[in-house]
Amino acid sequence: MQLKKPLLIGSGLFVTGALIMGFSYGQANLNVTWQRQGPKLIKIRQQHQVFEQGDQIKHLVVDAQQETIKIQTGAEWAVDKVSIDGRQASASQKGATLTVKAPKGNVNDHFLFAFDRQGVGDDDDNVVITVPKNYRLANLTLKTTDGGIRVNDLTAQATTVLSQDGGVAFDNFAGDHLEGQTADGRLRLDNVTLKALTVKGRDSSVYGKHLALQTASAIDLRDGRVDLDQVQAPGYNLQASADGHVSLNQGTDYNGHHDGAENDADYEVHVDGKTKAHQITQGDANQALSILVRDGEVKVNQLGHGKEED
Repeated sequence: MQLKKPLLIGSGLFVTGALIMGFSYGQANLNVTWQRQGPKLIKIRQQHQVFEQGDQIKHLVVDAQQETIKIQTGAEWAVDKVSIDGRQASASQKGATLTVKAPKGNVNDHFLFAFDRQGVGDDDDNVVITVPKNYRLANLTLKTTDGGIRVNDLTAQATTVLSQDGGVAFDNFAGDHLEGQTADGRLRLDNVTLKALTVKGRDSSVYGKHLALQTASAIDLRDGRVDLDQVQAPGYNLQASADGHVSLNQGTDYNGHHDGAENDADYEVHVDGKTKAHQITQGDANQALSILVRDGEVKVNQLGHGKEED
């Protein structure tokens, strides 16, 4: 106990000193992290990297690892990133390919206090990738392991998503084909227009609002959930296993709550569970959106059904 008391006092004095430094020298981007040896002052810096030959970029590869990364549009090709004691994401261009890779592990895991600990961008992301406005990528590859990637206002001809214990969200996105493979992951599609969509996964969720598909598409999940609202597709083939639940134009809002439209002519499944349809087909079978969920739930509302947000 005689040794423990000085150690506690010393740690307390260190943290108190760090607090004073943090408030007095906030612009110095100092922070406190707790490691095995105890508290430690670290340096945090924001870096802005511009790619002068960005007009040559056709392929964008992003590996978020366990970090949060945002892809947005702006004036020029650039990558903004947070450096913590020199530990930061890497961004390099080789010919027509720009590769951005986060370091392993989450840089926020061991923070004790935060003084001027701001990420880059509006949502404190650790990495923000800026693509010039109206730029069309040939290929977009997104990888995440227990991390998150948000893609806003972008166009890509071919997109590949590889997600494990993480999430990828698209908003105002357009392209030809999006292919996703996910395990314990989440894929969100808001205001997305594609020629075709292909998703395979397990223990995963695919959801979103205002999804437009032009040709045959497929979502195949095991132990998952699909919840899509305001969808446009040439046809529908929705299936679930014996323990699953399928509905098309059920009359639900975006969160799956019943809106009282019990007499809707397209109402397929009663919310009380007395009647369950395990397969629903409609429209062009050859160009349909096919969804198969084993041990899960499928909810799809076509454009004009469901409940629009205010």
